Amino acid sequence: MANEKKTGKMEARVAEKLLRLLSTDDHFRKQFVDDPAEALKKVGHKDQAGFEPFAACSHVQTLASKEVIAESHDELKDMLMAGLALTTPQLDAGDSTDSRRTRK
Repeated sequence: MANEKKTGKMEARVAEKLLRLLSTDDHFRKQFVDDPAEALKKVGHKDQAGFEPFAACSHVQTLASKEVIAESHDELKDMLMAGLALTTPQLDAGDSTDSRRTRK
């Protein structure tokens, strides 16, 4: 069984500001990696009742380059505005068969 966490939808103006800063501002990018919650507050994101805070659901280990974020702007904005559903797979389900999975 999987454990699913959902995040609230991000306002268009907030998503736009977040993506602009992630694609241009080295200081903001560092802050986003070091403290995502504070970086999201800086761009105006507010947690919504009933949803996990976006920053609590993820830990940034590697941030895409500024160029990749800029090139993916529209897709990323749509995703942020739709809200995220993050699923954590249950890997220890007690299955006695080979637990290795392959992606198709």
